Amino acid sequence: MKGKERRYRAFYVITLRSGVKKEDLKKFLEAEWIPATRSTPGCLEVELWDDHQDRAGYYVCELWENKEVHFQNVTKLWNVDKKDVYLKLAKYGIMELRFSGDVIDSERRF
Repeated sequence: MKGKERRYRAFYVITLRSGVKKEDLKKFLEAEWIPATRSTPGCLEVELWDDHQDRAGYYVCELWENKEVHFQNVTKLWNVDKKDVYLKLAKYGIMELRFSGDVIDSERRF
């Protein structure tokens, strides 16, 4: 991590489209979405949580080196490198950013 930049975390909820089976969404996320995100420079971690209200979808939690790296690389990832995967997500569900922000680590001195 450079200078005073803080790690950045983004939480998304993916809600199933009508008629889509939850296990089909999970297979897509695990086979295509998550590997694409993890392979992006600056991505430190991606987790899939089966904890969405009424079990109608999933949470995806991402950890990035910092906010700028996240925005720059995610834009390139989904608009250029893996646009086909991004468009395929629409077949399964709707992704919504629920929360994002800097990670504050009290042990790390700035």
